[in-house]
Amino acid sequence: MLISNWLSSLVSRIRRRPRYNSRARRAIRKRWQAIQQNRLTTVDRLEDRTLLTAQIIDNGDTGFSQTGTWISASGNPTFYQGDYSYVDGVGGTGQNTSSWAFSNLSAGTYRVSGTWVPEPNGGATNMPVTISGIVGGDVSMSVNEQVLEHDLFDDGFYWQDLGYFQQWHNYSNDFR
Repeated sequence: MLISNWLSSLVSRIRRRPRYNSRARRAIRKRWQAIQQNRLTTVDRLEDRTLLTAQIIDNGDTGFSQTGTWISASGNPTFYQGDYSYVDGVGGTGQNTSSWAFSNLSAGTYRVSGTWVPEPNGGATNMPVTISGIVGGDVSMSVNEQVLEHDLFDDGFYWQDLGYFQQWHNYSNDFR
């Protein structure tokens, strides 16, 4: 009696094997055979996409400009393309600006990122950045130059995202 109760208790906990009709068995068999032969088993229809490419403008490239008094240096591999510009002194007056102008961009959403070498002991914690020429008008923000978030790795350097922005067709963007 004890054994039969134990056996019936054990049997009641075992789930029955599912029953498949012949069509389901055939589909399962075909998928399994395809897996065994390393063949593609499913195909998804992909939507048309435009090839996404990164556009980078560095100081010295077309589209870059500066106003005010800047000190330029080169030969340092920790900076993008080995060169950089900086303003000497503490606290900015707004007289020194840098501008990166991207032109002839197709309509769409763009990821805007910047790179710099973090200056934990001397970089600005509130560097003003304005992104213009986008849907909805100019966007202003502050960037902390003492840190660099590793949001993106491209062309051998880490880049920090400034945001995603909608662009009108064939319009120029200006980043200051």
